[in-house]
Amino acid sequence: MALYLYGDKLNPAVATEKLGVNPTSSRYKGQVVVGRKTGREFAPAKIGVWVLDVDSKSLNLSDHIKILASKFGSGHIPFLEIEGVEEAEIDVFIAGDTDDECHGKVRFELNNEAIAALAHLSLPLRFTASFAKP
Repeated sequence: MALYLYGDKLNPAVATEKLGVNPTSSRYKGQVVVGRKTGREFAPAKIGVWVLDVDSKSLNLSDHIKILASKFGSGHIPFLEIEGVEEAEIDVFIAGDTDDECHGKVRFELNNEAIAALAHLSLPLRFTASFAKP
């Protein structure tokens, strides 16, 4: 699970200063990204991005949401008011296996505390799923 800020004119340093939280990763539009493990250079970034991953081993989605929300305190969070931010979202990545007939399912739930934390963050919640045969 991660929070993403996007924008053509996004300055990650400004976003970090306004939010008071260091990103897990970030880049300016046009910045050449270098792979951490490979050292390989990738094409210049098409858009600026600021990313905050939730670092948790929990399989409970509510735990991840509470951890993310705790990074920002209880006041107003100006995600879309930050200069250069055009879009902001929370993305939940779901990976799973399928059986031989390509059937697979994932179940998750949100408790009341996590729902309140999402309301406070006031951002779209998106789900990205990927399933593969084992």
